[in-house]
Amino acid sequence: MSDFKSRLINEKKELDEKISKLDTFILSGRCLNVDIANRKLMFKQLLIMQEYSNVLKKRLTLIYAGL
Repeated sequence: MSDFKSRLINEKKELDEKISKLDTFILSGRCLNVDIANRKLMFKQLLIMQEYSNVLKKRLTLIYAGL
């Protein structure tokens, strides 16, 4: 596997772990202890991270399809 592919796979894996941790925090209700401004930013961050993960997934799909 090329160095580039490995880095892309690792980047997605690490991002997905962060997404999971943030999602777990939000769903646990512990985020209610955070002020509303930061809570809104966490929700926005989660959505952006999920979109970023989707972009990485599409890039990997293209790489493995040989395009």
